[in-house]
Amino acid sequence: SFDSGEHWQSLQLDLPNTPINDLNVQVRENDLVAATSGRSFWVLDDLSPLQQAMDVQETERHLLAPRHAYRLASGGGTGGGTSGRNPPNGAVIQYFLADGLEEGDQLSVEILSAAGDLIRTYSTDPDSELSPGAEALSPETGLNRSTWNLRHESIPNSPGAYVFGSLLGRQAVPGDY
Repeated sequence: SFDSGEHWQSLQLDLPNTPINDLNVQVRENDLVAATSGRSFWVLDDLSPLQQAMDVQETERHLLAPRHAYRLASGGGTGGGTSGRNPPNGAVIQYFLADGLEEGDQLSVEILSAAGDLIRTYSTDPDSELSPGAEALSPETGLNRSTWNLRHESIPNSPGAYVFGSLLGRQAVPGDY
C-alpha cells in the first residue's frame, strides 16, 4: 500500500500462496523477510524500489538510489533445485522510464569516483559518440535494472595480440561512487 492502507496491491512474485506467519525488515540490508507456514522463509532483496516508488511515479525518468554493494570473489546468480538465487555480484543500478525512449533519445549512466573521475559508462546506445563501447542499458518502459561489476571499462583488444589473463577492466577500489 502506498497510501497508508487505503488501497492494496499484490506483491506475490515467486512466493507461493501460503499463510505468512511473520514479516520482518532486515534493517542493515533493507530486505523483507517473510516466514511462511510450512514452507520455510522467503526474502525480498532490497526494498528501496518500493520505498522510492512515490518519487518514481512523479517523474519521467528516475535513477533510484542504489543500495551498498560488496566486492566478492564468489559468484552470484542461480542456485539449484529448491535453493534461492543470490543477488548478482556488483552494484545494482535501477532506473525507471515512464514512457520508454523516443527514437533517437539516449539514456546513459556514468559511474564516477568520489573525486569525479569517470570509472564506467552504461548507455541505451553503446555505439554512440557520447559513450563508445559502453555496456547497454534497457530502454524499456517501467523499472529496469543493470549491474555494475565494480570494474573500470574493459581494455580494448589489439588484433593478433596474445593476452595473459583477461581484458576485463581493473577492479574499482572500495569507496563511494
